[in-house]
Parts: sequence; structure tokens; C-alpha cells
Amino acid sequence: MTQDQKQMFGEAVSQSRKALGMTQIACAKQCGVSIVSFQNWERGVCAPRDEKMQQICELLKLNREDFE
Repeated sequence: MTQDQKQMFGEAVSQSRKALGMTQIACAKQCGVSIVSFQNWERGVCAPRDEKMQQICELLKLNREDFE
């Protein structure tokens, strides 16, 4: 994933999470990751691995293909 794609993904995750009324902590728990990892994904610092990306997209109703 390029840095631009990481940023796009992070922004989409943040917007969708907020629209669904979820906290970062709740999302991190449901995905089985630390809050720090989830925060880093939202900020575009890094990208999740394939399995976690799929979980996040399903949880937050995002289209994974938009970020590939």
C-alpha cells in the first residue's frame, strides 16, 4: 500500500467508524488488535495485514477494493 492509499484508508475508517457511532476501542476489540494498532491505521501510519483489513472493511461496511 502506498502512503496515499494508507491515508485514504485511514480517513475512510475514521469516517465510517464515527458514522456508525463506534469508538476506536470497540473497533480494536472486535478486530482483535490493540488500540494503538487501530489508531495507527486511522492515522495512515501503517496498513493492516490482509486478514485484518478484511475484518475492518466488514465491520465498518467499507469496500476493500477501494483501497487496493
